Amino acid sequence: MKMSNFSKKFLLVFWKNIVIRKSNPILTILEIIIPTFFFLALSVSYDRSVHVPAPHTDIRHHSVRSEEDLFLQFRRKAKHMNVFYAPENSFTSSVMGRVEAELGVKGFIPVDSERKLVERFTTLSLNSSFENVVYGVVFENSQTKNLKYKIRSSVGPWHTDSASWTLEEKENGRRKDYSVRYFKEGFIALQYALDKSYMEYISKIQPLPFDLKMQKFPSPKTIPKDNVVPPEALSAFTVICLVLLCPYIIKRIVQEKESGIKELMKMMGLKNWMLWFGWFINAIFVNSISVTSIVLVLTVPFMNQTHMIFQMDVTLLWVFLMMYCISSVVFCMAFSTFFSNPNIAMSCGIICWILSYVLPMKQFYDTKSLSIKLITSLHPNMALHWGFQVIQTYEAKGVGLSWGSINEAAKNIDNDNPIRMSDILAVMVFDVFIYGIVMWYVDAVLPGKYGLAKPWYFCFMVSYWKRGPSEPETIQTSADSKVVNNFECPNADLCVGIKLKDIHKVYYSPRGKINVAVENVTFDIYQGQITALLGHNGAGKTTTMSILTGMIPPTSGSVIINGFNIMHDLETVRQSLSMCPQHNLLFADLTVMEHLIFFGRLKGMDKDEAKTEAEILITKLKFDHKRNKLPGQLSGGTRRKLSLAIALIGKTKVVILDEPTSGMDPEARREVWDLVLVSC
Repeated sequence: MKMSNFSKKFLLVFWKNIVIRKSNPILTILEIIIPTFFFLALSVSYDRSVHVPAPHTDIRHHSVRSEEDLFLQFRRKAKHMNVFYAPENSFTSSVMGRVEAELGVKGFIPVDSERKLVERFTTLSLNSSFENVVYGVVFENSQTKNLKYKIRSSVGPWHTDSASWTLEEKENGRRKDYSVRYFKEGFIALQYALDKSYMEYISKIQPLPFDLKMQKFPSPKTIPKDNVVPPEALSAFTVICLVLLCPYIIKRIVQEKESGIKELMKMMGLKNWMLWFGWFINAIFVNSISVTSIVLVLTVPFMNQTHMIFQMDVTLLWVFLMMYCISSVVFCMAFSTFFSNPNIAMSCGIICWILSYVLPMKQFYDTKSLSIKLITSLHPNMALHWGFQVIQTYEAKGVGLSWGSINEAAKNIDNDNPIRMSDILAVMVFDVFIYGIVMWYVDAVLPGKYGLAKPWYFCFMVSYWKRGPSEPETIQTSADSKVVNNFECPNADLCVGIKLKDIHKVYYSPRGKINVAVENVTFDIYQGQITALLGHNGAGKTTTMSILTGMIPPTSGSVIINGFNIMHDLETVRQSLSMCPQHNLLFADLTVMEHLIFFGRLKGMDKDEAKTEAEILITKLKFDHKRNKLPGQLSGGTRRKLSLAIALIGKTKVVILDEPTSGMDPEARREVWDLVLVSC
């Protein structure tokens, strides 16, 4: 079964990238070896500090508190406390009065509504000298037999939805226990007194015979935090290990854009999205090997070294790191669209890559906000960090993260970490979508010095989204119009293949100076004919040809090729178009034969046909002895022959040659023109 045209072109782009990688084996090997080496070094360093497998701590028990302890602590804090309640009515006033009596304090302040309560707190907080703790009790109903209320507080976190803490932070060498504040700040006292007062109000029994004993839930066994590799270490090592990814992708893409080889490939029939997808597959192919090596080092003990991730599902870790690589690759591709100079693009890319991790880490390292974590995760490096934070949270618990727990918030284990692994994976997928849109849009409006720039509003144009090309226009020949006396009347039997009408091209210098390259050019080019443009240097011949091929846009005017306007149907036009540009647009890492086979297959030939015609062309142009040489090893004249052969291979309908014999000796020029005559 024959492959589709799409499959052929996709495999062709993939083949081209593989050949380029084979020409740079050291860089490819470094991309694979560096991550493995760095994580092996981290593994050895980590194991030297932990000589035995991480043990579990004992279950932690906590002291029992009495009712008197509870109320005494509240009275101590009362002088630095404001308590509001809403709404004010007979029921709430009666209950809160009992609460005051129970706690042994006075001065609870009633307000009309929860909104008023918030306004009072806001007014107090604007006073810089105000340091009191503020509580607000909001009764959500006034039904005496169905009490529902909430306590709002200016301090926290209280974590009333969790039974225990397992990953307390260290503060001054001691573990920080957030639950202590639950007792010391009076929250539990207020809640208990309110419940007791309500029950006494309903039961009419005062006081109720309470014998209160309080004790925190015991903390489950955990792995000591010192025995878990810090997530910032894992994320930092991953970012550093894959730093080669950023400059390689950005520089290569911008090089093709700057040299014009990207537009030449598009001109020969390669769709733009195939180019991008080829780069994507090229990067991910190598990164998948790097990720696999990282996962092995993290999860498998080498040479009796303790592995750094004990419990996590290996496939989930692999998917997480692959999603990081995928989002990073698309980010780099989108970043490259803003630049036309590869060196500047690479330098800015490396700086942006590093700062995108360092600055958010410095600013939001201790953040507890889910929204901030999700927003910063829009850059892959921070998504990586938060992901490792979730992973190590589960590792410290001793259960490990699995596919079954990716939808569980990490706060079930660590109260300061509300994010889920599913959130991070979803944001990474969203990153790919967002950066893909940026790449598509910016590449269309900023194609560089080659290519037709679409207007900024092109995505809102119906014509852009309309399926299929426009209907061919009927081209009016010069014979049908009034001919100026200074020009020869064309033969009526000739059929117009290309029509230029009122072409105008203007360049603007950085200082605003206007340079007119082409001014109101109108002429026809006929099918089956060889048409030559003659003129002195700077007359605009190359500019006109570049406009014909869609490599640069005209300032005004129109170009019709085989009935299609290049401004609207450029892809359709390029299916029958080939060009030998004034400057040699060649791949530095493909040989002569690889160039010809690549462009021949790009024009629809199969591999054998392309190889056969390539042999014929290099034999006729007499440089068959250079078939396995790279462009950098060829003379200027031989490179021109290669550019000409690229234009002629595939037998396209329209072939545009811009000074194809420049740099050749007289004999070679004669051979070229004989070949052009025969080809026509």
